[in-house]
Amino acid sequence: MTCKTISETARTELIKGGWYEGRRIDTSAAIAALSQRGFSVFSLADAFLAEFGGLAYQIPTGGIRHVVFGTDVTLQWLPNEYIPALERVLNIRLCPVGFADGHIVILADTGMMILLNEEWMGCGCYPTICTGLEAILDPRGQPCDLIQLPPLP
Repeated sequence: MTCKTISETARTELIKGGWYEGRRIDTSAAIAALSQRGFSVFSLADAFLAEFGGLAYQIPTGGIRHVVFGTDVTLQWLPNEYIPALERVLNIRLCPVGFADGHIVILADTGMMILLNEEWMGCGCYPTICTGLEAILDPRGQPCDLIQLPPLP
């Protein structure tokens, strides 16, 4: 699994949604869709999509009630300028990997997971994929660094 340590609550939610240890799906369609929109897909993003792509969760007790990992829904909600603008703000490479209750789920090539408000108001930055998954799947959540974003250029 991408995460070596994760709460039992988050792990249970992952399993309920169809995840299993060693899960790997073909990411070629997702990579093609991301590349067509001009996003770079680095190895960590590809590995995440291979493990979690296509999984969707309804979490009625969480702060985030719905999430889908992959590119189908994500790219429908993601304006083209958001990722390049956020890359300039954070000075890291980014790849969108999901949509969660009004937030674009983004991975950084550093391993950080970001939940970007779909209206470009701000984002929550989690230091690792594990803490980001915990924030999404476990109602107890995880603390994050909140960044208020400047207006889009």
